Amino acid sequence: MLILRFQEWATRFTAIIITAFPLMVLGVLAFATVEYFIPRERILGWVPRRRWLAIPVAALLGILVPVCDCGVVPTTRAFLRQEVGLAPALAFLIGAPVINPIVLITTAAGFGGNYTIAFARLALTYVVAVVVGGLALVAFGDAPIDSLLIPPAPPPPISPRRVKRQHRHQQAHVAILTLPPFARIVAHIARDAGEELLDLGRYLVVGALVASAVQTFVPQAPLISVSQGVLTSTISLMILASILSVCSISDAPIAASFLGVFAPGAIFAFMIFGQIIDLKNTAMLLATFRRNVVIFLAVASALCVVALATLVNIGI
Repeated sequence: MLILRFQEWATRFTAIIITAFPLMVLGVLAFATVEYFIPRERILGWVPRRRWLAIPVAALLGILVPVCDCGVVPTTRAFLRQEVGLAPALAFLIGAPVINPIVLITTAAGFGGNYTIAFARLALTYVVAVVVGGLALVAFGDAPIDSLLIPPAPPPPISPRRVKRQHRHQQAHVAILTLPPFARIVAHIARDAGEELLDLGRYLVVGALVASAVQTFVPQAPLISVSQGVLTSTISLMILASILSVCSISDAPIAASFLGVFAPGAIFAFMIFGQIIDLKNTAMLLATFRRNVVIFLAVASALCVVALATLVNIGI
């Protein structure tokens, strides 16, 4: 019996990885390509100076500057340094990792080609981004940047391992410069995509392990009692998404694996909240923003996601 359970778990795990890994590869290649050709500073400069107008525009900038949830925090810091205000910056932070063509395609693919779910995910994320941005405008107003950001920390001591890593990176960079122009572009994109893939791949594996284990080994009776509750299902998957820290280009297959077990609103909450607050980016948020800003972002986003998921669950 136990052997059969492990076989079932291995089958579920393999199915999630086989579905998600190609999406991740295509996603990081697309992100790296956009990063190479489109200067973010120019795009961010298009944000209107009027804050109430800047919030809905900033939430949509991922269409032009798609960034994953790992790279959105440094970009948001640069966004703030352009003195557009905290509210549009937070709207960009929430919206950019999800509201872009890459995530639209990978989400639809993760749900078997269902673009209705993919567009609904982007639309709900946009609502969260605009609402949280509006609340930030009310809560923080025109607070000075220094009261919102933490000064950059001094660089840590250089370890021998880090020296070797930097040396290898410099050697690779020099080797790339010797290539013909087109090959140089391809090599730059491949290098950046490879580094991102190595960083994100471990979170995909952990997420697939946990998702498949929950479906295989957790007793169904208590799981169903939690998973079909209007609030309990949503909160459960929000917590799970924050722990798993799976990126926006590969979380759809994991979310899809919960279909039929958890309420539909909870599935959306998993894909929305996990890209705002998770174990992976919380450290970057705390190293970038003052603690009161991070607490505001977490609480406001959580309340907004719970409200939207509840509306989905009750059929509104």
